[in-house]
Amino acid sequence: MHESIYRASFVWGQLSEIPTFLARCSRLSTLFLQGNPLNKIPKDIFLGLKALRVLNLSDTNIESLPKEMGELRALRILNLSGTDINSLPKEVGELNNLRVLNLSWTYELEKIEAQTMSRLSSLEVLDMNESSFGWKVRGEVDEESVTLEELLDLECLYYLRIWVSSIAYFPLDSTWLKRLKGFHFRMSDEAGSFLRTDYERVVEQVGDVEHLTKYGEVMLNIATCLCLEDCFELAKSLPNLEE
Repeated sequence: MHESIYRASFVWGQLSEIPTFLARCSRLSTLFLQGNPLNKIPKDIFLGLKALRVLNLSDTNIESLPKEMGELRALRILNLSGTDINSLPKEVGELNNLRVLNLSWTYELEKIEAQTMSRLSSLEVLDMNESSFGWKVRGEVDEESVTLEELLDLECLYYLRIWVSSIAYFPLDSTWLKRLKGFHFRMSDEAGSFLRTDYERVVEQVGDVEHLTKYGEVMLNIATCLCLEDCFELAKSLPNLEE
């Protein structure tokens, strides 16, 4: 019976635990668990789900992911938006077929281990809208933490929405940027709300615009929307700006 189950949906229910019988559903390809008060994922639940391609854990209360998640080698879409996860284990990097990773509204996310993102060679979409995780470069973080360079080397990536402390972290070479069909970069010293917009290529600068004028020429030539917030020195930095 369990082998005949291909899709399972427990959307917006009252599940406090993931049903254990799911571990025996070897042909299960889609699992929707969003909106349940789940706070823990059993370590063994993923070991038998070799065919799983879509996993939605959004808007649950989970705080961590088991290392066994790395066994989901067929996974294409992983939605962790609105969860309470505080770290992304390096085993996630073993999901070499993953296409979409949604980490939006992960307000507790503080740690992504080094060499996690760089191994996601098939990743096409990374959405970290409203996430508290800020991307930095080598030398700005410890050796055990992920860096922005890992994202820039992902050749399949075509949509990226992240928070970065400074535009100076991005390379002046625009080759990686031209690969992206869409992006939303929020440059700020602190996490905050992303601008809601339908534009496909957005640069959002909060505060000091010095680095924007120095390093942002290539990016601004590609962007379709520039949002400046709390840029009190704008008049000095952009003296030729027309009204």
